[in-house]
Amino acid sequence: MKHFSKKIHLVGIGGAGMCPLAEVLHSRGHHLTGSDRQKSAATERLEAMGIKVQYDHSPELVKESQLVVYSSAIREDNPERVYAVQNGIPCIRRAEVLGELMRAHFAVCISGTHGKTTTTTLAGAVFQDAGLSPVVLVGGVIRGIETHAVSGSGNIMIAEADEFDRSFLAMYPTIAVITNIEADHLDCYGTLENIKDAFVSFTKRVPFFGAVVACKEDPVVRDILPLIKETVITYGLSSDCDYSAAEITYNSGKPSFEVYRNGTALGRICLEIPGLHNVLNSLAVVAVADKTGIPFETIKDSLSRCQGVRRRFEIVGQVKGITVIDDYAHHPGEIKATIDAARKSGYKRIVAVFQPHLYSRTKDLIDGFVSSLSSADTVFVTGIYKAREEPIPNVTSETIVKRLVSENHNSAIYVNDTASLIPVLRNKINCGDAVIMMGAGDIWKSAAELVEVLSHE
Repeated sequence: MKHFSKKIHLVGIGGAGMCPLAEVLHSRGHHLTGSDRQKSAATERLEAMGIKVQYDHSPELVKESQLVVYSSAIREDNPERVYAVQNGIPCIRRAEVLGELMRAHFAVCISGTHGKTTTTTLAGAVFQDAGLSPVVLVGGVIRGIETHAVSGSGNIMIAEADEFDRSFLAMYPTIAVITNIEADHLDCYGTLENIKDAFVSFTKRVPFFGAVVACKEDPVVRDILPLIKETVITYGLSSDCDYSAAEITYNSGKPSFEVYRNGTALGRICLEIPGLHNVLNSLAVVAVADKTGIPFETIKDSLSRCQGVRRRFEIVGQVKGITVIDDYAHHPGEIKATIDAARKSGYKRIVAVFQPHLYSRTKDLIDGFVSSLSSADTVFVTGIYKAREEPIPNVTSETIVKRLVSENHNSAIYVNDTASLIPVLRNKINCGDAVIMMGAGDIWKSAAELVEVLSHE
């Protein structure tokens, strides 16, 4: 990145992908400015680092910039993008900047519909504990250090590779991890087949000396394995995987498991983060770390200590015997994994509160939302968090509730406005319940509000 301009402006700087990039660029001495629609914990953290953030979008913000970087969520008619293009200021996507950073590193790129953030965080912890001082970019807040990034001095970079808008096709992975593949971002891809094709294209960016680490447990990943020409390392729960987990037990929802490499036992790992899905996420990290020569004892010890990332089964509070959990789950597969993890934790009842994210996703995946939410004892569904989209006619989250009721779910409730959620919710929860607030929007605020209300009763 030495050839990159010093004055860089980031449009949408508070986004999950932009924030870690900003932290890394700032640590390397670039003069950054940024813009976003509204203040957030992420933008406040960046401001505390000395980065100037403006809460509007104006051409005035980019006039002194030598490079403008934007995320996939920023539209082409954004006034800052328009000004940059009209005035000859280089204007490129976030993924392209990240790809250029990767050129100078041994890059581990974590892809998949789910699990990217947690797997990247776990991998970053292992490589740090191995003394390799990696650069780590995470689409969430790493618990313990409370940042989106680690700006190490080593030659290893570990980053999420997001398939949205085919962003991961701008990256240069030495090792490409595929955690799973499901139908998502259909507004971009149209069909699952197109998504599969994109993942295969992603693997083609791996050099001859690299590898693709793929979860054989996932049926769609299994489908594309014959199409991958690069070296493939598999992981999963079955013994025919290169790396497998067996003898899985749970202690308050937190799994312990024996790790096998080609049938040979390496040792037992006890995680601090709950759920079977995190067994698989950890196995991916074992495969990557083992491939790069990190001793298993280091891998095991690091994974056993890692607290994961904020908004992934994060216990916000335990008040009056009620446990309030905040989770980023916004896809049917993630919702199912989160509810399953709660079941294994021994709570009396699971109360799922779901805020759908995007009208297009709600429309495309409504069957999956109904199916995954049906495993909770009580379900609350709020209005759709529109994010970058405009409403789609006849697409409402109330349809999810109506479907649940029609399929004989005993307790499914629609609350359009999150502002009125807590009083309704409070009357439906009791000692021993786990209340899981799920969604990629601002439902996390309701989790904090519920804890506050319970604490002052």
